[in-house]
Amino acid sequence: MKHRVVSIAIGAVLLAPATGMADCAWVLWSVSRPQVTWELKGAYDSLPKCSGEREAAIGLALYSEKAVDKNEAVRSIQRVGDIIYFSPRLGTPWRIEYLCLPDTVDPTKTR
Repeated sequence: MKHRVVSIAIGAVLLAPATGMADCAWVLWSVSRPQVTWELKGAYDSLPKCSGEREAAIGLALYSEKAVDKNEAVRSIQRVGDIIYFSPRLGTPWRIEYLCLPDTVDPTKTR
């Protein structure tokens, strides 16, 4: 009987990582370009939650940039999908992209 209990316990421990992989967490990242800068925005237990927070982050970024730009240094701010494009009156244009990635992916690691 002891062997059976030990076998069941070992089997449960070995199967735990496999079931845990099915419940993947999602991480919201933003990346600024042309100078690539990654920023971790948050972690969520489902893709729909991450996607909802991505929408909120994009809305906040759009609102904040327009509110801060009192001197109209930015000629235009345009959203295309999950990317915000900034065209300044002077200097180099830039963009910020918002991504929901599985927690197993770290975009900051070089390949």
